[in-house]
Order: sequence, then C-alpha cells, then structure tokens
Amino acid sequence: MAKAHVGIGAIIALSLAIAGCDKKPDSGGATASNLPVKGPWEAIKVTMIKKDPDGTAHFKVDNVGSKTVTQIYFDAYGYDAKGKQVIHKDLGFSLPIKGGASDDFIESPIKDVATWEIVYHGIGFEGDAKETLDYKRAPAQRAKGAP
Repeated sequence: MAKAHVGIGAIIALSLAIAGCDKKPDSGGATASNLPVKGPWEAIKVTMIKKDPDGTAHFKVDNVGSKTVTQIYFDAYGYDAKGKQVIHKDLGFSLPIKGGASDDFIESPIKDVATWEIVYHGIGFEGDAKETLDYKRAPAQRAKGAP
C-alpha cells in the first residue's frame, strides 16, 4: 500500500516546531523515577491542543512512561468535515523526550482537513538496541476514530 510522504515544507515546519520546543515535565510534576515502565504502544500520548484559524494544528506529545523516548514514527490522518480521510502523512520525530516530560509539534494546514488523528507505528527508547516497529498500526486508510 502506498503512503503519502511529508513534503520538504512540512519537514522544515516540523523541524522548526521541534527545535523551539520546551522540554518540561508535564503539569502533574511526575518524575521518571516514579513512573511505570510502559510498553511501546502505551508510552506516548498525543493530544491536539489547538487549531489556528488558518488550519495549523498544534499537538502535545507526552511520554507517560519512565524510559526516555529517542524516536517516534507518527502517522497523521486528516479527515474532512464528513469524516472521510483526506490524507495520511508519515512523520518522524527524533528528539529525546524523558520519562514524564512532553514536547510538541505542529501540522501545517491541508486543504479540506477539518480534523487530525495521530497514531504511531514505531518507537525507540534510550538504551534499546533497536526500535520497535509495527506497520499494521499505520494503514494507508484508517477510519476516523479507529483504535
């Protein structure tokens, strides 16, 4: 199955967004030492925090586990106002996020995209020999609201 890939402009925008990120523990004040060790598919929580009038979407990435995440392979699914998938973008995120910390990124406006859903199909943890990947988590077509 073919996947849509990120264009140069989106990579630059994502890079700029990531470069300006603040790495602070989340508002709960949790530290990595008292957080549980999370499996690869439970370690990251992504939340859309706002959408600008121009359609730019802002997302927060929380590491809810104790291990530092070094790489995440996100999949951004954009849906129109009726819930039909308009686009699927594969996005890499390679800045470390310590356990209990958060980071953020933006997704540039795409014509006809009313809502975004973000999942991830790959993750790497500090100290692990290799990343965990599961491409079944990122099909080319995904129904809005699918688990």
